[in-house]
Amino acid sequence: MQPTKSNLIERFETWLTPGFFFILLSLLIIANWIVWFGLKPVATNENNQRIISTLESERDNIKSIIAKACTAIDLRSENSITTPLRPEEVIRNQAPSFKGNLVELLQAATVMVIHKNGSGSGFFIDSNTIVTNRHVVEGIQGDSVQVVSSLLRGTVNAKIISTTRDSNIGGADFALLKINQSVAGIKSLSISSRPTPLQRVIAVGYPGSAIETDNSRIPSPIFTSGDVSAIQPQTTGAELVVHTADISPGSSGGPLTDRCGSIVGINTFVRSNESRSESRRLFALSAETLRKFLEANGQSFSSADTCSAIQAN
Repeated sequence: MQPTKSNLIERFETWLTPGFFFILLSLLIIANWIVWFGLKPVATNENNQRIISTLESERDNIKSIIAKACTAIDLRSENSITTPLRPEEVIRNQAPSFKGNLVELLQAATVMVIHKNGSGSGFFIDSNTIVTNRHVVEGIQGDSVQVVSSLLRGTVNAKIISTTRDSNIGGADFALLKINQSVAGIKSLSISSRPTPLQRVIAVGYPGSAIETDNSRIPSPIFTSGDVSAIQPQTTGAELVVHTADISPGSSGGPLTDRCGSIVGINTFVRSNESRSESRRLFALSAETLRKFLEANGQSFSSADTCSAIQAN
């Protein structure tokens, strides 16, 4: 039996002529072209803009975080400041450990140590504790030591509270002195880390050969500048800083500082060579060696960061 077509199929075949079929097919192809080549790029551009906007926002957030975290000017975002910083503003932002110039700091921290057998130098590490060399007060007992400076305005009695076992050259050679009262205006020096060769340093002290004054006048400390020549570890466990900031007898116990006013060594001895072709060698015990002595004796002190060029005077 032959199947018959339904009325619906017959009407559809009558309506869908070959010409009309091709017209519909053409319209469908054109619609696909419009969607593919027209609408798709618009959608892609919108997505790209959204992604770019998000990335730019993240970039700005990261730049802001870096600008707040960095302290070095050369690491800051060029947009983080609108005007250049003046040198004094840079130093203030770096939070130096003192106010005023370097000479004022060192004058207020350095003292002349005197007793019946001689004299030397020393410096404050807190309001009433002074560091010097043991050999400066060798053989002196109890509170038979005095310290003097222009800031103290006269001699002040000091008591020896601790010393190293000996004062042999090449080994630790330290003594701690204590004064009974704190004096207004006294400055204490912080202890820095090990210096490096060619680092600029300053020696401060009261070398007897350089002081020409009568007993009624309080001498001023002598300042000399130079460079670190080498760091020499010793078999004793101590470290010596060889430098070129001139010192002489009487300088012993005085500070060797960086350009920020922090201790990098304690001037201790001079070694002269018999050959005229060689200059004297100037030696300081390193700040690292002093740290060990202070810690072993339970003496508190303040530490300083490495002196940067932006902080230096």
